Amino acid sequence: MKKNINTQSLDLAQIHQNQEIILDLYEKRCKHEKIKEDTLERLYEELDALKHNKEFQKIKPFYLDLISLYDRMAALKKEDDALSTICDELLEVLQKQNIQIIKMQDDILDLSLQKVIDIEIVDDAKAHSKVVKVLRDGFRYKDKLLRPQEVTIGAHIKL
Repeated sequence: MKKNINTQSLDLAQIHQNQEIILDLYEKRCKHEKIKEDTLERLYEELDALKHNKEFQKIKPFYLDLISLYDRMAALKKEDDALSTICDELLEVLQKQNIQIIKMQDDILDLSLQKVIDIEIVDDAKAHSKVVKVLRDGFRYKDKLLRPQEVTIGAHIKL
């Protein structure tokens, strides 16, 4: 009987050890599945981003043509009220396509959104390296820069 109890104790110990091995394998499998799910989710997100970027790259030349048309009309709208209305309507069309004019809140130069085209001598030292004039509007599509805002910055020269 004692031998039978020892055998049963060994059998129970073996069963317990097997349970731990199975539980460990199950936990590893669950972690592996979670990693696989996370990886697939990231891949789908990257694929979706690439798809949207490819679509944007296809239509970007058209948007730039519309922006050029807007530039020409904006230059002429001062002379003709009808052109002013058409120019405003064109701007609305661009906005409906998620294209926004870059509007700077202050005169601080932001090279990620602006391009310096000209430099103007200024008397005020505080205006040095500040935007003094916007020459041409900049545009962005969602978070992508289509065209930087073209600006003139001030340059203070000490005599």
